[in-house]
Amino acid sequence: MKDFHHLQNWNHLAPQRRDEIKAGLFEGKYNPGLKSLCGAASTLALKEYVLFKAMIELAIALEFPPEGIYEGILQCYLFLGFPRSIEGLRHLAGIFKRYDIGLVLPRDDSPRNFEADGHKLCRIIYGQKYSRLMEVMSAISPELTLWMIQEGYGKVLSRPGLTAKERELVTVAALVPEGVPNQLASHIRGALNAGAVHAEIIDIINFVGIWVDSDSTAKAISLCES
Repeated sequence: MKDFHHLQNWNHLAPQRRDEIKAGLFEGKYNPGLKSLCGAASTLALKEYVLFKAMIELAIALEFPPEGIYEGILQCYLFLGFPRSIEGLRHLAGIFKRYDIGLVLPRDDSPRNFEADGHKLCRIIYGQKYSRLMEVMSAISPELTLWMIQEGYGKVLSRPGLTAKERELVTVAALVPEGVPNQLASHIRGALNAGAVHAEIIDIINFVGIWVDSDSTAKAISLCES
């Protein structure tokens, strides 16, 4: 098992918390680097920035691609809002600088039809429920529906750097502590439609359950199993 004692923010965590995280990362057969990124999204939701920075360092140490780490935190603005995402990206930039990781931005400057891309990805994520989603959202707010497709699924979630499955798992992790069961259920289904399996999603939920309250974790697992 890997030794993380060279990681600056890892050493800021209590020994018991380090043991819990290390056990959770390597439990099961799923990618520990991706689990670390999901952990970062979850801790960002909680504004636990020391833990967030430790999760980012773990993702780097476990050789998850830096572009994927950046994309995973960038997309959180859709689900957690600008303030938390700005803080997350600020901390991420500092860690990348410390590890001499450079990203050339903008990474996604090719011309794209955001609305067409958004509808394409949204159909994948929602599957047979896509038409119903569009009906419900349009009845709530036509403007928000258009922004969801163009900005959310088109401009942001269709970017390169992460697969649709990885993006959905990061989203699930971010939403577990947020108290939004309808959106969480939708993205659990989205992860399944994008290629995840139930055991993989439960593994992510259990991992973030190390720091997320037990009621939120239990509700997330029940949504996954329903």
